[in-house]
Amino acid sequence: MSSGGSAMTQPKRPTGPPGTRPMSAASPLITLSQNQLPLRSSTPLPPRSGVSSTMASRPSCSISGSFQPTPSILGAQEEKVRVAVRCRPPNAAHGEHSDDIIVSMNPSANEVYLLDQEAAPWRLDMPLWSCSGVALDGSHAVSQAGVYEAVGRPLLQHALDGYNSTLMAYGQTGSGKTYTMMGDHRDNEGGEGAGIIPRMCRDLFHELNNRSFTAPSGERLSWEVHVRYVEVYCEKISDLLNCGASVGIREEITPQSATFALVGARRVKVTATDDLLQALAIGNKWRRTAATKLNDRSSRSHALFLIDLTEIISFTEPDGTVASAPSKSLSIRLVDLAGSERVSETGVHGQKLREVKDINLSLFTLGCVIESLSDPKRRGIKPPYRDSVLTKLLRDAFGGNSKTTMVCTISPCEAQRLQTVQTLHYAAKARRVLNKPRVKEDPSAMELRRANEELVALRRQLDEAQRNGNHYESIEAELREANMRLRREQKEARLRKQVMERREAELAARMRELEDQREAYEAQMQALEAEAERARAQQEKREEELRRAHEMATEYARDRLKEMEEQCVSAEAALRSREEELVKKQRAIEEKMRAAEASSRCRIDELQRQQKDMENA
Repeated sequence: MSSGGSAMTQPKRPTGPPGTRPMSAASPLITLSQNQLPLRSSTPLPPRSGVSSTMASRPSCSISGSFQPTPSILGAQEEKVRVAVRCRPPNAAHGEHSDDIIVSMNPSANEVYLLDQEAAPWRLDMPLWSCSGVALDGSHAVSQAGVYEAVGRPLLQHALDGYNSTLMAYGQTGSGKTYTMMGDHRDNEGGEGAGIIPRMCRDLFHELNNRSFTAPSGERLSWEVHVRYVEVYCEKISDLLNCGASVGIREEITPQSATFALVGARRVKVTATDDLLQALAIGNKWRRTAATKLNDRSSRSHALFLIDLTEIISFTEPDGTVASAPSKSLSIRLVDLAGSERVSETGVHGQKLREVKDINLSLFTLGCVIESLSDPKRRGIKPPYRDSVLTKLLRDAFGGNSKTTMVCTISPCEAQRLQTVQTLHYAAKARRVLNKPRVKEDPSAMELRRANEELVALRRQLDEAQRNGNHYESIEAELREANMRLRREQKEARLRKQVMERREAELAARMRELEDQREAYEAQMQALEAEAERARAQQEKREEELRRAHEMATEYARDRLKEMEEQCVSAEAALRSREEELVKKQRAIEEKMRAAEASSRCRIDELQRQQKDMENA
């Protein structure tokens, strides 16, 4: 889909504040404990003892003042990923001005326009106009509080209803992702500049307190909250709550699907809003940032702030014994993705250039996953989740068991047109992805609730029989039996929990051992690669020396040969000259010899004549 609306006019807007602001680097106010709990294991638990025939045959009764049992899986219906697009003000620090604005929005119609294009507008779920001036429908700029009310609060309500929930920010470097998610570091205490994550942290415990209660039947509902904070940097996961320690990832395969879980990430229990905000501040101190041409404080990693919620159901017996079990477990994933950027615009080299390439590669892989899931013709093809650490961690967010909202941030100005169009393409594809969010209730909690309901019903029958003077020995026997079953359920639940915790601890220890081995192997490989690199360098040096020696020898031989050739030519010339001289001398001698021979012959002839003359005389 492309954008259109060139006929629309856009009022000039004054230059606004930069779209991105630095995150908080404040020192933590508390010291987090070394509380690291193992993740939930996919190892099957030992079989549970079945409910007795007496309990199974008894009709269920309604308990006034308690919540009703819920199915183990609810809401397994497909729903689309929701996409919001937020347009920040022009950033004067980067040469952007209100005269360069090309983006406009009509929030009432869920439309986004690029003013100089003639095509249809981009239709998205939530256009959020935070630029200067007013939107096309006359609405004013959306503040940080307005963004939270539109995006963050609904997601929090979904999570409290029992759904896994994911909120992520995607966009170009400098477009306002971190400002949207984290806000101005000066306003993390609840001011107007606070982002979605600090506001959600403040609302979370207020909502949990409102949802916790104790029923007249003795049934009590409470919540446990744990937090994890990790970053993905150059395809490696670091724990931001544990001084950047390395974190592993494992695949959990079930008959229904395959998911990926963090291994070794510190899981900190929090009991108040301040604990949650301080954990966020501690993690932000360890997050990698750097200055680029487009952003003075650019995030160089993908950050995942994970809030794990566990709903606990418990019952208190008359003797004070408490039976409890986790009813629902879910996670809120708050993801601040690193910015997409073109390498030519970053102005970086060396390690920073590698960072940019890794960021773009992971975002490209995420785009491939979204592309695969958004195209109905390709839904039979398995998305490439395993091609990137980021897509492994976001497995449930796209095509899985999560209610997902993506906030895409864009620049309004002409200079960033290509990145803005790319982000809008990304957003349009993401909102076509279908997820299957569902609420899961732990079977232990369901059985505990059923046993308690039967026990309460028997007590009521016993009280009624005592008031009416009827025989209640049989009811007392059933009550004792139900009470014993409840105790057995409680004991079995504790045993299963112990087994699960032991197996999770063993698995976590094994994973840490494997991670240590992997790190050791990586260190050995790096050492071997360094040694091989040194050997290659030495070999290249020797080859270069041999090449130079060969060139020198060749040059010397060539010069010597030339010199010898010149000497030969000179000798040949001298020889020819000497030969010619000898030939001349030989010819002269031959001439002299012929002359002498002729003279001798003449003399002989004369002497012979004289002899004849003398003889005749």
